[in-house]
Amino acid sequence: MLGWDWNNRRTSGIGVACYEIAKRLGKMVELTIIIPKKERTDENLRIIALNELPYQEHEYVQVTKTYLPEPVVEIITVPVELEPYPTYEEKLIWRQLPPKTEVLTIVRQRKYIPEKVFREATELYGNDIITKLNAYAELATKLSDDIKFDVVYAHDWITFYAAMQIQNRTRKPVVLHVHSLETDRSAPHNNRNQAFEIEKEAFDKADLIIAVSQHIKQSIEKYYQAETSKIFVVHNGVNHWQEFLNFRQDFDNFFSIEGYPTHYRISFIGRVVHSKGVIQFVEIASKLLEVFPSLRFAVAGEGEALWDMMYRTKELGIITKFEFVGFLNQEKLFELLKRTDVVLMPFISEPFGLSVAEALSANVPVVLSKQSGIAEVLPSAFAVDYWNTSAFVEFLTELLHNSSKRWEYLKNIKQDITKATWENTVKQIFEHIRYVVEEHDAPWFI
Repeated sequence: MLGWDWNNRRTSGIGVACYEIAKRLGKMVELTIIIPKKERTDENLRIIALNELPYQEHEYVQVTKTYLPEPVVEIITVPVELEPYPTYEEKLIWRQLPPKTEVLTIVRQRKYIPEKVFREATELYGNDIITKLNAYAELATKLSDDIKFDVVYAHDWITFYAAMQIQNRTRKPVVLHVHSLETDRSAPHNNRNQAFEIEKEAFDKADLIIAVSQHIKQSIEKYYQAETSKIFVVHNGVNHWQEFLNFRQDFDNFFSIEGYPTHYRISFIGRVVHSKGVIQFVEIASKLLEVFPSLRFAVAGEGEALWDMMYRTKELGIITKFEFVGFLNQEKLFELLKRTDVVLMPFISEPFGLSVAEALSANVPVVLSKQSGIAEVLPSAFAVDYWNTSAFVEFLTELLHNSSKRWEYLKNIKQDITKATWENTVKQIFEHIRYVVEEHDAPWFI
């Protein structure tokens, strides 16, 4: 199994999903997991973390003789960084020596070592993501020589390149699990970048593709022209926080988080990026404040659209009604959800939506847009197109006016979500992988 994030709520839901899947799949098959970095111990899983691999420094020295045609003055040492990988050279440069003097040019170059990439990396993403992607693929392919396996199971584009390299080397079948697409991360018709090209090539070469929603499946068919017969939908599961439900308090309590005492009524939870509908959230909030002037809003998350969101609240004159509390660990998120009336998530494009599942499992009603994968498993939920501000405002007004309706609405959605367990999800994944292995006449190992 090829993964990238590992049980990390801060960056995205994929890390959480990979962890929950592996934890259960590892009980059903012989599972080897390759990830860039491991920051926690999972004793029951066989995990190979690339940041823990040993390596040895290598330096090459090359000496050449030249005759200078012109006088030179001095000798200096210049460090030079070369692309695409960090290598370094030291060159001697001469000035004002007598003509035809014989000099030596000494070049010292450290060999590129992929094992060092993740040992020294402070984050898994960033501007050098392609360097990390290539290092991951090179190391995972080398490791595959010493691992007994029958199928490659890879999560999202960041590991797809490695999956293709292993496939080319071993001729083993490949199953891709798609949690998000470049067509979701950017505009559908403005995304022909390297990530999109990797996704497209991987979809063409894969033996089977698992999509986390019908939304993802349809996007793969529409924008990548992948073969429909090999794409299957398996919705994510949900962690039901039973230990939290006992602490659920009355809607109208006050509380303090990060030093801000605030009466929160409606909350946004997740990465603060435009595809999550953060500006739509502000527009809906502005209209609701015309009806409920004392309403307060919480935004729990980090992301590139945070300043745009704050600027829009200031433009509308409602920034004092908002608290931007940043990323919350699980304990702080519990506190926020215990005092939230409604979680509002007007997604523009959301492959699934684990934040919605978290809110529901904490007994908080959720209002969301149709443009989300989780809406597919919540037929009782109120879901409209993200741009339909008036519909959101009308329904939220009803919920806020009537606490009994809020609880009735929550009860109906909770009945939907109880079927969405990680156990059911992993059973479906297991059956799809088993089918691929049997099609290749391999004994059942992974």
